[in-house]
Amino acid sequence: MFDRQAGSGSTRVGYKTRPDGSSSWLLYNAAWTVLREEKLPGHDLQPNTEYEIKVLVKGGDISVYVDGQFRLKAADPGHNAAGKVGFYVNNVSHMLFDDILFKALSTELAGIIPSEREIRLAAGEQHQMQVTFDPVDTPDTGMTWQSADPSVAEVSDTGVVHAVYEGQTIITAVSVVNPLIKADIAVTVSGIMHETDFESGGNGWPVDPNRSIAADPDGNRRYKILNGATGLLDRVFESYVLEFKLKTPSTMPEDGTFYMFDRQAGSGSTRIGYRSRADGTSSWILYDSAWQKIAETSLPNRDIVSDTEYAVKVVVKNGDVAVYLDNEPRLAATDPNHQPSGKVGFYVSGFDYMLFDDIRFSVVP
Repeated sequence: MFDRQAGSGSTRVGYKTRPDGSSSWLLYNAAWTVLREEKLPGHDLQPNTEYEIKVLVKGGDISVYVDGQFRLKAADPGHNAAGKVGFYVNNVSHMLFDDILFKALSTELAGIIPSEREIRLAAGEQHQMQVTFDPVDTPDTGMTWQSADPSVAEVSDTGVVHAVYEGQTIITAVSVVNPLIKADIAVTVSGIMHETDFESGGNGWPVDPNRSIAADPDGNRRYKILNGATGLLDRVFESYVLEFKLKTPSTMPEDGTFYMFDRQAGSGSTRIGYRSRADGTSSWILYDSAWQKIAETSLPNRDIVSDTEYAVKVVVKNGDVAVYLDNEPRLAATDPNHQPSGKVGFYVSGFDYMLFDDIRFSVVP
């Protein structure tokens, strides 16, 4: 869909299918740079099916809805102020369009935008759903919450989800003024509490120039934390098993440090550290919230070397912490003054960057 096409080009809204069965809605600028991509696991548009498409354009802000469900919202700061609107079809025999209507913008509710498309919870956990409304100045903010399968997860009138039993269900926010406008959030109740592969965004991990999502030459996306930056997942954990892939840079410093924050709260956290030294040795260290060393495993060589991917596992149960590298134990100790709950994340110091992928939090067996 061409948005305000003029001599210099236009913003473009795209829908794309892929051979692996997935699809995406994308926003491009006039130079065909992808400004935003929302990936979906299946083909969002099916053969021989009619869909209601709605596109809201206000300045550089663009929102896309399919059958009342949110698909994409992003901004093109270089948008054209005015221009023509239309369609383009590629690698499809044909597309049929009907009842094309242009309307002036109003405060009438156009869509409900969930802060997350899917969540994972362990049985017994609770989670507050968050949504925003489009446009932001709409007065039509009344909605109800529904669960497709309350035996898996229940939802309160205020959007608090309570995980009941292992399985999958859909939690739906439905507009009171227009029940055709709704937002679905997929809920999985299992031993896996949170999982991110970074193919569709940060999923609660902060993303900015210091903590970005970087693509490999083969297209795999990883979480890239630069030297001096911290990445904390926006979720609170108690006991947990953390597993992730760690990819090192091609050049390693003589003296570098990598920390994992365990249950960061206002008064600090337990910290798991890896440190390489100029003499070629290295250590895994457990610190308390006052940076007092609780335990240290010293190694005669560099345990982590350049341009290598490692499988890291951390098991935290109350104050007990165990660390494994490629399934080999590295550190086991107890912080008697551990935080009961808090956020978990990483800090990089001395290394140009570290790459993280397939980060999974699961219930301690």
